[in-house]
Amino acid sequence: MTLDAPELTSATLPIEALALLIAKRQGGFEPATEAWQLNNPGLLRVFGHRTSESLVYRKFPTWRAGFDALLFDLKVKCSGKSRSGLKASSPLSELLASFSIVEPRKDIAWLRRGCPTHDLSLTSPLKDFYNADE
Repeated sequence: MTLDAPELTSATLPIEALALLIAKRQGGFEPATEAWQLNNPGLLRVFGHRTSESLVYRKFPTWRAGFDALLFDLKVKCSGKSRSGLKASSPLSELLASFSIVEPRKDIAWLRRGCPTHDLSLTSPLKDFYNADE
């Protein structure tokens, strides 16, 4: 059984649309994938002290907890406050590349459908997706 990514609506926030896109591309809606089995729809990596050499991706108790962690990770990155080297002025393409999404042209159309009031492109600065000051 495969689950489809949720349909975006005009009320979807850009940061939520971005998280859904990453979950979709990482296999977060497909039960046979590692993303699904680890409840980690964004395939967030383990950082800090690893409990196992073989564990590369974080494991969450529920899919929702993994999605919330993805949202938090994106908010930190889009605000330019992460150790990833991304700045609030970095283009969307750099953020997507950090998730191994290297050919995202079709994904932009999906994001635009969900966020019609935002003019989103691969060159959009990350601050267009989340502004911590708002």
